[in-house]
This record gives sequence, C-alpha cells and structure tokens, in this order.
Amino acid sequence: STFEFHMYIVMCAKADDPLTINQNNRALKVSVSSADGSGLQGSIVFRFLGYTTSLSASRVSGTECEKTWESLDNVDNVECVSEPSGGGAVYNVTFKKWPSEPMENNYFSHTGNPGLSNFSCDVGGASSMSGSPVYCNISNLVSDDVTEYEY
Repeated sequence: STFEFHMYIVMCAKADDPLTINQNNRALKVSVSSADGSGLQGSIVFRFLGYTTSLSASRVSGTECEKTWESLDNVDNVECVSEPSGGGAVYNVTFKKWPSEPMENNYFSHTGNPGLSNFSCDVGGASSMSGSPVYCNISNLVSDDVTEYEY
C-alpha cells in the first residue's frame, strides 16, 4: 500500500479585531501645490510599502483620487476628499479597508497604522505653469487609536 500526504498552507485573512470598538480609520493629508500658486501639469507618483500609483498633478475629484489609491494592491477601500489649493489640491485620504488577503512580505507590512515614512510622493513628473517649484507633502490626519489590521 502507498501512503500519500498532502500538505496545504493557507494564510489566514487579515482584518480588524472585532472585539475592539470605537476606533479610527488611518487618514493622511496629501498636499500638492506650486510655490507661487500657479496651475500644475503632469503627474505625481505615490508609493506605499512597495506599490506605486500616479495621479494628475492638477486637482482631481475625490472619486478619481479614490480610484488612484485603490489601484494599489495593498489598499482595498479609501475615501478621498479633494479641495483646491495652491494651483494643485489638498486630499484627505482615509483608509477604510485593507485587503483581506494582504499584499505584504517580511519587509513591507503593517498592522493597520502604517507610519508616515511608508508613504512618499515624487513630483519629478510634474511642473507648474510658471516654472516655480512643485511640492508634495504627506502628513498625518488620523494616526491615534487606529483600527487594527491583524491575522
């Protein structure tokens, strides 16, 4: 007789701990502007834990901002509010849900509250109509008592 052994490794889903309540969603403020307030053209590249996406440097709608962030494999659902500012925009980006099947590895991972240093923006593909410098700044809106993202 023959003995066969089949071993399957299945990764558990990653999500919020249902026993914790009244927590906040992680949120960022992303400001894109020109030094003199003139209009912007081109694109801004965003990076988050090994994944990259881009957004028009000129102001886009909240819906377009959401689509951009949600195109990252390691982001599932965001809410984005867009306000004009300095020839560009200020985007308030709230991470509503991370993927159940995480797109992580031993180098790129988080537990629901990724640090500010895990996000970056590159203005190399953007310019202002006047030739003045283009700036992109990412800051914390909500980083306290944040919903977990655990196994």
